[in-house]
Amino acid sequence: MRSRATHGARIHNRPDVIEQRLRLGDLEGDTVLGPPGTGGLATSRYTLIVKVQSKDADHVHEKIKQRIKKLDEERRRSITFDNGTEFARWPRLEKHLGLGLYFADPGCPYQRGTNENTNGLIRQYFPKGTDFRDVTHDEVRGVENRLNDRSRQCLAFRTPAEVFFENHPTADCD
Repeated sequence: MRSRATHGARIHNRPDVIEQRLRLGDLEGDTVLGPPGTGGLATSRYTLIVKVQSKDADHVHEKIKQRIKKLDEERRRSITFDNGTEFARWPRLEKHLGLGLYFADPGCPYQRGTNENTNGLIRQYFPKGTDFRDVTHDEVRGVENRLNDRSRQCLAFRTPAEVFFENHPTADCD
């Protein structure tokens, strides 16, 4: 039986401010993986993409920590993950970043709908079967920038980058 990452706070225990999705810094996280052994990407709701070499929990923890730590505290308040084993180091991530971590219910990807949608957009650039050993960090960052510079109707036709960095309240955007 595959072990789960979580014994942490469930999605139903998140504060109402996260549920309302009107505050910056409440992220959703996931991974987009290639074939076994080829690595993948760690992703978030506001499109932050980090190249990972494996699904190993220690490695994924370190990559997420390095990337999220660069954000000021207002832009890193919480992360809601799925139950993948790659997030098993959540207590250390919570401690190192000083944010709340929550986990969706098993088998309920819709609870992190924006992140799942974002992963679909990422798959337009890196289709299933992509060998991420052949993908550069610059290519990953280019996709991240394209997605964050794409205007969205649910953001009053502003881009995620405008909303995230101009301190405007965000709307529910799937």
